[in-house]
Amino acid sequence: ESEEEFSTRLANNLENLILKEGPET
Repeated sequence: ESEEEFSTRLANNLENLILKEGPET
């Protein structure tokens, strides 16, 4: 994967983690 795809995937993972953990963490 390219650097751009990598950073996009990383951002999506982070966003999903935040949503899964909830806004309080």
